[in-house]
Amino acid sequence: MKKRNLFLALIGSLVFAGCKDETEIIVVNDEEAQEVWFEDVATNVRVVPLVSEEPIGSIRNMICYGNEIIALDNDKKTVYYFDNGTLVSKMNHEGRGRGEYVDIKRYTYSPSKKVLYVVSDDKILWYSVPGMRYCGNTPISYTMNFLSMHDDDHFFGVICKNQRFLAALIDIETGEITSEIEEISMYNHEESNISMSSYSKERHYYSKSDFNNTIVAVKPDNETKVLLKYNFGDKSIPEKYMDFDLKNPMNFGKLFEYMDENGKTRLLGNQFLRIKGNEISFWYYYAVGSMGVKNYFRYNIKDKTSINLKGFRIKGINRPIMPFAVSDDGYIALFEGNPEWYKTDEEASSLAESILHEMKNQEINNPVVLFYDIK
Repeated sequence: MKKRNLFLALIGSLVFAGCKDETEIIVVNDEEAQEVWFEDVATNVRVVPLVSEEPIGSIRNMICYGNEIIALDNDKKTVYYFDNGTLVSKMNHEGRGRGEYVDIKRYTYSPSKKVLYVVSDDKILWYSVPGMRYCGNTPISYTMNFLSMHDDDHFFGVICKNQRFLAALIDIETGEITSEIEEISMYNHEESNISMSSYSKERHYYSKSDFNNTIVAVKPDNETKVLLKYNFGDKSIPEKYMDFDLKNPMNFGKLFEYMDENGKTRLLGNQFLRIKGNEISFWYYYAVGSMGVKNYFRYNIKDKTSINLKGFRIKGINRPIMPFAVSDDGYIALFEGNPEWYKTDEEASSLAESILHEMKNQEINNPVVLFYDIK
């Protein structure tokens, strides 16, 4: 943890004053990140096996509300509903009939209504929870790239309509756009499932990925407020590769080509965003990781002080703790597969022993999750 200089203190005062048009840009430097052990910085740690008498497919992503977890499998066909760590029900309505889908493109959940919403072609399908019975749909006339709850009557969505890319509020019943929050770039549209995944009824904020990344809050009047702007200096993706649209798809290909050649040296951010009062934190990582394991960095800024951390290993486990989802009061890490894959030769800490014990006791290598927060 290190104090920033007077310049960053000035930036922090501008950020938290909410200056929209003149917000300074912070340069986040991964070389300044302090290496830490997970147990030295973690709080509210809980090890929770996802208990099921049947095999759980590899999990693609999940959303969490209190003790409820909704998880989508890697095949994008099956949704699992867990309550207090136990599988209550699952949904697999693959097909082309009423209330069926080919695959699940996007989904969200209303804990107050107990309804799961699934994007499928030109509709958002509704399913009751925990029964997973089809109970209606919302017609949509646009491409939906991200879906979350805004309140009990509106979705927050990232859409493409008439070649315009929008963050918008959508009427749950009719599918009509009730408020255009802001127009965004094609790149932001493509990245929205990652950069906006922290948005929920309780968390009306999201991130926009670009050469300069922007963290935005949606105010009660549905106007936006810029909270923070930052980039990674010479480890950012060059701005010229972000400049593309539907009329110029060649540039989209150039971005992919650039990332294929340079991804190991370029940083991406805007993931697992959290805001508490005047404290903002997010995770960032190298665009191309090692063997599919991302080495995450966590950046936090509060009261004119920034904290940049990396590492997050537990003694006895051979890979860093990586955030997989946001919980009500922190994050969730995911452990799947054989516990032998995770072991090291070093003496395991009590937390590592607890995780490996729960994995060993799971039926057919079903997942174990770790709830935690960072100081």
